[in-house]
Amino acid sequence: MRVLLLTIIYLFSSASSTDIKASARELMLEGSRGKAYELLINGLSAKNSKPKNQEIEKELNNLSNIFMSEKSQKYFQQSKTLFYSSDKNYISKIEKAEELEPENLKIIFTKAWFLLIEKQCSKAKTELSKIKKLNAKYGDLAAVEHYTNLCEGKAGLHCDSMDYRADESLRSKIFRFVACRSGKESAEQFKNYCNLLKIDAPKLPEVDLWCSRAVNKAVVYKNKCKSLEKIKNKRSLLEAYPFLCNKKISSKVIDD
Repeated sequence: MRVLLLTIIYLFSSASSTDIKASARELMLEGSRGKAYELLINGLSAKNSKPKNQEIEKELNNLSNIFMSEKSQKYFQQSKTLFYSSDKNYISKIEKAEELEPENLKIIFTKAWFLLIEKQCSKAKTELSKIKKLNAKYGDLAAVEHYTNLCEGKAGLHCDSMDYRADESLRSKIFRFVACRSGKESAEQFKNYCNLLKIDAPKLPEVDLWCSRAVNKAVVYKNKCKSLEKIKNKRSLLEAYPFLCNKKISSKVIDD
């Protein structure tokens, strides 16, 4: 039955999203996660209705992040716990999780992000390559690619619209600013985004670095970073922006 469904999906665009999703889940259960991603990506088409593509994309995102092993999930959670307690062993735990589920994009993305935090640029780039190979449509791919470029001293990606989206995560809001900041946006657009970012991320020192016009903004930034050392939510800010209080890298956002 699965072979028949696969044939239908590859040869006929009329295959239903239900059939495509069912076949992808079967592949997942058989241990062929990469093939499940491929199947879903191939199921997307400009000829499809918008709802059909949305259903397939939603399933692709779900399967990209789901854990297939309790042990790998346990290592993943341990890694996050150690990260929040500032224990350097958090990297080794995420590596163990990846060994068990090498195609789990939630694990790969988190490892890449952790490596960026530790400024291990080349290793983060290796994880980036894995994401691009497995699922080039992965939601957080653009952020990892942009920050990896910044980490290596290269130009980041750029987008066309600096529009603030209230429903996005703080990580996405910060990334949108970092990626869309080109110097070509209007003064009003830049000011509005900064004001909204200040509301959503009042403790993020980079907001002062990026948005303030004050002559002493570098001093303000430095002092804010020092005070942040005593704040428990420093780790949550690192999960939103990997180069927290790294002036050399963060300055590139407004200097490029």
